[in-house]
Amino acid sequence: MKIDHIVLTGYRRFRLRQIHKFDYHPAKKTQVILGSNGSGKSSLMEELSPLPINTKDYEIGGGKEVWVRHQGKQYYLSCLVTEEGNRFHFEVDGVNLNQGYNITGYRTLVKEHFNYTKEIHQVLTGKISFHAMSVNDRRNWFLSLSDVNYEYAIKYFKR
Repeated sequence: MKIDHIVLTGYRRFRLRQIHKFDYHPAKKTQVILGSNGSGKSSLMEELSPLPINTKDYEIGGGKEVWVRHQGKQYYLSCLVTEEGNRFHFEVDGVNLNQGYNITGYRTLVKEHFNYTKEIHQVLTGKISFHAMSVNDRRNWFLSLSDVNYEYAIKYFKR
């Protein structure tokens, strides 16, 4: 999965820096984000994913738009906060797959297309320390990454 472009509008965590719109085009495979304490580095890392937004972090009329390339497909994802309600748009090669524009459908599509969940994001951003997990938590985390049922193998090797 490669994020080609991300736009954050009305993101409250950038308000102290008086940034209303953040438009980011990663140019290289590796990016370095520098800034002083409180400048928004961790907040930006929270949003650098296909996951839905926390709508409390955005002003009315704001939201996140993400353009992603993955396995030869072009994705456009948007999470918008409106007065009428929140809209979660998931588009693949120009076709909208989340007809109800709801968060549940959006999360399901992110999991199906990218195998990306909130738990995976928390490990990747350091919010959950993998080595601090219990053995059971680590096993369950690995099992959640795959659609394969490993129950037989786990029972067999526990002998």
